[in-house]
Amino acid sequence: MELVSYKTMPEWTRTSIPLMLLDRHNTKEGTYAQMKVLQGTMTFVVFNDDGSEISVDCDSVHQPPLIQPQQWHKIDKASDDVRCQLSFLCVPEDKLFKENDLSLPHSEVRYMSTFTQPCKVLDLGAGRGRNSFYLASQGYDVTALDINASHIDAIETVKAKTGLVVKSGLYDINEASLTEKYDIIISTVVLMFCQRERIEAIIRNMQECTNNNGINVIVCPVETPNSDPSEIPFKTFLRQGELADYYKDWEVIKYNENPGHLHKTDANGDRVGLNFATLIARKK
Repeated sequence: MELVSYKTMPEWTRTSIPLMLLDRHNTKEGTYAQMKVLQGTMTFVVFNDDGSEISVDCDSVHQPPLIQPQQWHKIDKASDDVRCQLSFLCVPEDKLFKENDLSLPHSEVRYMSTFTQPCKVLDLGAGRGRNSFYLASQGYDVTALDINASHIDAIETVKAKTGLVVKSGLYDINEASLTEKYDIIISTVVLMFCQRERIEAIIRNMQECTNNNGINVIVCPVETPNSDPSEIPFKTFLRQGELADYYKDWEVIKYNENPGHLHKTDANGDRVGLNFATLIARKK
């Protein structure tokens, strides 16, 4: 697999190694990490999924292993004369997102792009623009709307840095007041932050603003038995089957309600699990 470096940290000594690297921690989704020992020795620990440890003694000849995405690891020991440097890597297609501190585009948006052509897209609840910039980089005409002004500012910053064209603006999804028509409307992991009583109106408004033969992509948590409310940063869930019912008159390309994970982690550092409804549908 080809990997490219997108960030290299300054050279560290024994006393300047960040303390967080001495504790158990993990890399982000899509992020590989490579520590390079320039001088001295280091003991590097990698944690397996079952909690067991692999301890590796490293020096300038025997380097630490490449850390995989979301793999737990730590520096256990380092000699007084150690000099080391950490690099972060990713696959080439993710470099845009890693360089700009964006989450990776949602997998369903990537999938949707495999069977659609560049057209007019609305990213509803765009956040900092991970899906918007992915589609813009593929040639789509993208509008990104979000209620958070800091998210829109972040989008503008990435636009200026990359030269990618994305129209952006502030919008409260709860208003359900869209009037412009689009070929594709996407809303991934957004509806759970909206008012529960406005969900139907929001979805009907999305449908009304979708051109004939246009696509809607929605991913949203559904009511999940045995979930811990104290670990979940929102209160709105769809009922099981509710999203499918809203789209019963559309051509449903994909629908499921499967277990998934939030980016938020629990007290053990594991991502919080919930069931998610995933819908990709075409307007007849």
